[in-house]
Amino acid sequence: MTSTKLPYTLVDGIAQNAKYPDTFEIPDPHQIEAIRPGDHVKLIFQAADPDPETGCSGERMWVEVTTATDGLYTGTLANMPLLIPLEHGETVEFTSANIVSVRPAQGDAMIAEFPKGPKERSA
Repeated sequence: MTSTKLPYTLVDGIAQNAKYPDTFEIPDPHQIEAIRPGDHVKLIFQAADPDPETGCSGERMWVEVTTATDGLYTGTLANMPLLIPLEHGETVEFTSANIVSVRPAQGDAMIAEFPKGPKERSA
């Protein structure tokens, strides 16, 4: 991890889950261990300063994993941030504690475990 001061912090999902177990879900350890490059993970970015108009300071965004080694990850931002001063495609470094959701790459066997949306159910 770099020591450069970032304009955001990443929320610790494990700590949030411990604090709010009934409402803040996180992936189980087996899902975290199975993360590979190409998978997408959701992180919660907390801005250093809240937006002056809305008071909002956080965004949940998807990151495509590019490296995964012993609980340390690098990825590229897959969203267009509204509040956090980052650009789509920018590199993000994070740990397994920051991951609040996992979306395996298309073609991965785990994708079948995700519920289908309304359009897919009626097809």
